Formats: sequence, C-alpha cells, structure tokens
Amino acid sequence: MNVIPQIVIKKEIPVPQGYEGRTLKEHTIINLPDWLSDEYSKLMDLIDGMDYYVRIQTEGEIGGKHDSKGDAGIICDLNGDPLENSYLVKSGIHKDAEIFVITSEPYIHVSAHLDKEYIIIHMKEIIPKLPFYHFETLWKYDGMIPGIEYKIPNKFNKYKKVVMAAVKKSQCEDCHCLHFY
Repeated sequence: MNVIPQIVIKKEIPVPQGYEGRTLKEHTIINLPDWLSDEYSKLMDLIDGMDYYVRIQTEGEIGGKHDSKGDAGIICDLNGDPLENSYLVKSGIHKDAEIFVITSEPYIHVSAHLDKEYIIIHMKEIIPKLPFYHFETLWKYDGMIPGIEYKIPNKFNKYKKVVMAAVKKSQCEDCHCLHFY
C-alpha cells in the first residue's frame, strides 16, 4: 500500500527546494521525507512556529487491476464506512485508475492475500501522527476461504463488509471494478 505522510501548512509559502509539494490557496502541502533523514529535521526547522497538521495520503483500494496476484487492500473509517475518496484515471494506452484518500483521522486497513484455498487477512488500525504513523494489528486470519464471514470476531463485525470486499478483490483475475467504494 502506498502511504505518503504530508505536512499541511495553513498559509501559502513556496515549497522549499529539494522537497515535493505544492502551494494551494491559503495552504502549502509538503510530502514528508523519511523521519530519520536530515531533510526531515531541516523541514521541521523551516516550519517551526507555523500552523500546520499532518495527514496521510493513501490508496483507498488496491490490488488486481489486470492480472491478479492474489493481494488486495481496502481502507475504511473506524465505523467500517468508506472514507471520502478521489478517483484518478491516468492517460495512456492502458488507462490505469487510482483510488486514494487523504485523512488526518485514524483508519482501518484490511489486507487480503489469496494462497490457493487459504487466505491471510490482516486488519490494522492506523493512526497518522508525527514523526511517523502508528499501526496496531487488530485481527489476523489464516485459514480456509469458505465461511470466512462467520469467523470474524464479534467486536469486528462492523468491518465485515470491508473484509469480504478485500477477499473478493483478491480473487479477481482481471479486476477493474470497485468492491467497496
């Protein structure tokens, strides 16, 4: 899953040289470099005293756009509902599409990996924060595909729709459809 931590500064400033980002009306967005790097320290010094917050840009649904590798990932909010997403279609001969979300709130990431009749599912809660994002594995399943919806622990029933969408997407051989959004 592609995850890009970003700093959003609540004023327009030029994006410092050597950093990726853009200036919008009344905001500046800068992609955070690795938090252990010198560039990270320099950026934090540059924005010291400014009003800013951290957010995460991440894919809302990934996996199996053409030939499925048996992997899929889908994210949702803490209630199990889809996050507000953006849809980007790239130009070119084989027009790929990207679905991504931008959030500063904690979210759930469900990944599914298909291995013949077995499936491995990881459900994680991810919390965007400085200097890096924190995650905790909530539930892991490693077993047979049939009846998987009945093996989800009761306290995670609100994520059943997301888990089943990830399972379905991991099984698609030529997947272009949205399973959750």
